[in-house]
Parts: sequence; structure tokens; C-alpha cells
Amino acid sequence: MSERPPRGFSEDTNATPLIRLTDASAIGPRRPCLVMIAGPRLGEIFPIEQELTIGRDPDCALRLADDESVSRRHATVKAVPAGSDTGALITDLKSANGTYVDGSRVNEIVLKEGSKIRVGQTVVLKFACYDAIEELAQRQLLEAALRDGLTHAFNRRYFLQRLTAEIRFAERHASPVALLMIDLDHFKQLNDKHGHLTGDDVLKKLVDLLTETLRAEDVLARYGGEEFAVLARGITREQALMLADRLRKLVEAAQFGAADRVPVTISVGVGLFPFPEKAEDPAQKLIEISDAALYRAKQAGRNQVQS
Repeated sequence: MSERPPRGFSEDTNATPLIRLTDASAIGPRRPCLVMIAGPRLGEIFPIEQELTIGRDPDCALRLADDESVSRRHATVKAVPAGSDTGALITDLKSANGTYVDGSRVNEIVLKEGSKIRVGQTVVLKFACYDAIEELAQRQLLEAALRDGLTHAFNRRYFLQRLTAEIRFAERHASPVALLMIDLDHFKQLNDKHGHLTGDDVLKKLVDLLTETLRAEDVLARYGGEEFAVLARGITREQALMLADRLRKLVEAAQFGAADRVPVTISVGVGLFPFPEKAEDPAQKLIEISDAALYRAKQAGRNQVQS
């Protein structure tokens, strides 16, 4: 089984090391960071090594591509010495909608511990200085809040938030977004025959297999029990069906189980936004469409894709 960490997290995030608090070298100096407390990368930490640029451009260290109220190069944050700790200077880069610190629009200001920075319409960042233990704790809290504990796929709560954001992005850019609902076939029988530990191993390996095949920008979440969801931005119905069938074949051909081979297959339902007609709640409707397609796949004999 693959041991690589889930995307968006480092090896340090996924491990839970026991740090001896008496070892001063383990704590080390504090370094300045920005923590996203509202926005698409909620909870993520962005260390300020020397200079960190915020904006929509691909070369920005903190890229906010989905919020068009953010300028291409919106602001920079530079580490500056401030007494015994390290502070940071934020400079607005003549952004169209401004940079706000603790509610006031600023051109340039030294950030204090706990300062809140608003960029665009959806993003709020908090300035903080962390030592190694504090930073590790924050990253582990982020993983616990966003990831399923067993499989390390995103959890349902994060998926629902991201689904709404992806639909808004698709509306703004007149581009499609596909939702694949995936269900492990006969999972209860697998647990009854091989035991729940084997069932857990199957779930973990399934996520590893899917993650290795999906693009970095795709979102894989554990929707519930043995059901998973994949959000894929910017692909057509035909491409979504091809992706779904590629995942189905990959799982069918994979080796599950340590000693005896455990046969594993999946059924997949595919839905696509936009819809022919306007929906009051497009996120919920997309889930319903994909769920209905998944139900048809299971009713038709499982180990297949329906849309």
C-alpha cells in the first residue's frame, strides 16, 4: 500500500511524533506565519520565510485563484525583526479592492500577533508566530478537521463546503464540474467474510489507488461508510465517464488483501454541472443526480458506471 501523504499535507503533518518538551532544541525559534481562518484553504499555514506574495497569479506563494475580487498581485508580507521575535510587514500592491488589517484599509503596516488580514471577499488570514511544536499542532488540528481519520481522504463536511465553492467557480467561469459518487460493492459481505480489519485495509488502499490516479486539483472525500465522492473541475461529461470507468477498472484489477486476494469492485454514478434548467440548490441537486446514477449502477449489477 502506498505510504505517501495525502495531498496538501507534509510527512510531518501525517505523523504524530512524541516530542520531548524538555528538549529545547525541539521547540526552536518562533517564525512568522499566516493562517487562513476563512477561505478555500481553511486552517492552512503559510510560513513567511522572507517575502510572501498574495494574489491570483500562478507565481504567488499564497495563490487565491478562485476569488476574482483578489488582484493578480494583491499584497506582500515580509519578515522583519521585531524585538526578540520576528514580525512581518504587509504592503498592499495597489490592489483594486484593498487590503484590510483589523478592519482598516492599509497601504503598509507592521502586523501584530493575532492581526486579521482580509483579502478580497472571502479570505481572512491571521498573523501568528509559531515554534516547531505549535506549528506541528496546528497542522495536525487542520488534518483532523478536514480529513477522515482512517483513509485520509477529505471528510464529508469539507466536501460539502468545497462542492458549493466549485459550483460557484463553475458559474463564474462558465465551465463544468463533475461529481462522481463511488460505492464499494458488497462491502458488508466483505466485512462479514474477511473481518473489519481487512475492510479497513480495503478502504485505505482504495483511497491510495484513487489518489494516485486523480489530478492534484481533484477532490476525493469519504462521503460516508464505504461511499466516496470525487469532484473534478473543468471536464466534460464524456471525460467524466472515462475517468469513472478508468477508476472502476483500476480497482477491479488491483490486489487487495495481504494473504488471500480479496475481490473488490466499485459502482460509480456521474453527475455534471451546469444543468439544463436553473436549480434552487445546485449543490444538493448535483448530489441527487450523482446518487441516482449510482443507484442505477448498483441496480444494473454493480461494477459499472452510470450517468
